[in-house]
Amino acid sequence: MKPDQPGDNSPRSYLPDFPNEIQDLLYDNQKIQAIKLAREKMGWGLAQAKEEVEKVQKQMAEQFPGQIKTSGGSGCVACLLILFIIPILFFFSDRI
Repeated sequence: MKPDQPGDNSPRSYLPDFPNEIQDLLYDNQKIQAIKLAREKMGWGLAQAKEEVEKVQKQMAEQFPGQIKTSGGSGCVACLLILFIIPILFFFSDRI
């Protein structure tokens, strides 16, 4: 087992039957790199690699709570909402 970060003494836990290198990338919150490595090591296409990596990420989060993050992407949603709300506010500010 490997420590999470240099100077961190907490060990990482790994799922069997899936390369630890890919799981390390998920621990480091590098999902895209994990998908790329899965394609290379396992010979999968993009869709299958993405599906398998997400499945492993979910299993890791369930089996090793608190050790891995599974959330993400909410920043993009917030940006899109802001981009739509601001023009609407400007449009309706003339009518008030």
